[in-house]
Amino acid sequence: MNPAPRRLHEHVSNTHHWQPAIGRDAFTQSQALTDLLWDQLTTENWHYTNFTSQSSCWESRQDGSMVYLHYSASRVAELSVTPGAAAEVVAHLAPRFHLVPTNPHA
Repeated sequence: MNPAPRRLHEHVSNTHHWQPAIGRDAFTQSQALTDLLWDQLTTENWHYTNFTSQSSCWESRQDGSMVYLHYSASRVAELSVTPGAAAEVVAHLAPRFHLVPTNPHA
């Protein structure tokens, strides 16, 4: 059974953004973060979409939440999630990669 579709404005208004505490330019763990997301977000539970060569998007088959990565020069430039399974995955990885929310009150 597929989850009920979410309206686009619900995704956009509830999106949470993360960045490295040391700043994006100093962050050297982009490949490690990407590899770990690939390991955690299996095709059994997540639908992967690649809109451009510089982006990755995983949608939870359970609740429709999303993990979105955008790259610039092979480095993570943006990491965003919507509430649900996606947010749980990133919240679990945040301490390991010293990620902090950029919109903590969203």
